[in-house]
Amino acid sequence: MISAPATAEELAPAEARAIAKEATIYGFPLVDNYRVQYSYFVDRGGDQFKAPWNTLSNVARVFTPADTAIQTPNSDTPYSSLGADLRAEPLVLSVPAIGKDRYYSLQFVDMYTFNFAYVGSRATGDDAGNFLLAGPNWHGETPPGIKAVIRSETEFAFVLYRTQLFGPDDIDNVKKIQAGYKVEPLSQFLGKPAPPAAPAIDFIKPLSPEAERTSPEFLSILNFVLGFCPPNPAEAEIMARFARLGIGPHGTFDAKALSPEMLKAVEDGMADAWAEFKTYKETQLDTGKRTRAQCLASTATRRTRRSIPSISSTARGSR
Repeated sequence: MISAPATAEELAPAEARAIAKEATIYGFPLVDNYRVQYSYFVDRGGDQFKAPWNTLSNVARVFTPADTAIQTPNSDTPYSSLGADLRAEPLVLSVPAIGKDRYYSLQFVDMYTFNFAYVGSRATGDDAGNFLLAGPNWHGETPPGIKAVIRSETEFAFVLYRTQLFGPDDIDNVKKIQAGYKVEPLSQFLGKPAPPAAPAIDFIKPLSPEAERTSPEFLSILNFVLGFCPPNPAEAEIMARFARLGIGPHGTFDAKALSPEMLKAVEDGMADAWAEFKTYKETQLDTGKRTRAQCLASTATRRTRRSIPSISSTARGSR
């Protein structure tokens, strides 16, 4: 059971600092992933906007340094992007038959940035197929015509499509493949009435990548994002600690309400987290003692899996 949020007076600054450090380490993937999804699927006036939720966006070109939302996109796989809002009903993602010599993939990423499934030439083959993407609260039966059911642990997910480009004169072939990708709600796929729409969301503006490192508002954004992440039983203990500072789904953390001493403790805790990130990078990653793949695998083993084994991220790699 998660304890009720404590007031600032009930927490010693040292405890607040320790909690802020742990919550920053835990929450950075959630908060930064929200920043990307907001820029792609919410901020219609922004230069990185792709499409509304549940609408596939195809980009028939390679990415350049002007594409800044994601830090290191590929330059030989034009992208398609889907922001999936799975609260009301699942989505059906249909892919065409792809030539055996061409790489393509759909990378399914939950709000934690866990790559919970892949569809594509390496994971499911080159044949056409319909794949059902369901959120954590869907409990329906697999409909006819669905090749596999893919389950997201969170209510929102990000699907990143990659289609291999062999060279400049191959772009029209990529456009034809992208035109064959299709996304539709399950009700539409089945020819049935749509369920009631999910409640509208007042999406809060994310922090910049720089401010994510220092602003205590980071923890307020973490609370907002956690509201779309059903609690994982394996994380009950850590969430109970976070709740001491008002951190958790729909938590009460408010930096403006903190005393100067408590605010400094939170800011110092965030700085401690980034100092630990730096030390880990310098002593483990830069020295080759640990690889990025090992870090991702270690993180994955700590989370409960609900994706089906045939298309899970186990032993899969994005290009």
